[in-house]
Amino acid sequence: MGTAGARAQGRLVGLDAARFLALLGMMATHLLATRSDSGDPTWVAEVLSGRASALFALLAGVSLSLMTGGPRPLRGEARVARSAGLLVRALAVGLLGLVLGGV
Repeated sequence: MGTAGARAQGRLVGLDAARFLALLGMMATHLLATRSDSGDPTWVAEVLSGRASALFALLAGVSLSLMTGGPRPLRGEARVARSAGLLVRALAVGLLGLVLGGV
């Protein structure tokens, strides 16, 4: 397969798959029952609670590291441009979170 199999259009497929699993786990903990009728934790709570969000946070850090140059850090104007783009994304995600939290 080579590098073409590991990457799809410049993306790391394994990172995308792990991010998908983390999102799926977070959705499961919010949408499925985490307590049984007797009050005991269900398998969803036992297996996914906290782990999915921790994985998502870890992957966010890995993604930020890769976006800012990975093993070869960006310098000069390229670094400023990339940092500005990340700041805009962070503000957009924060604003969206506040709007959704208000709903």
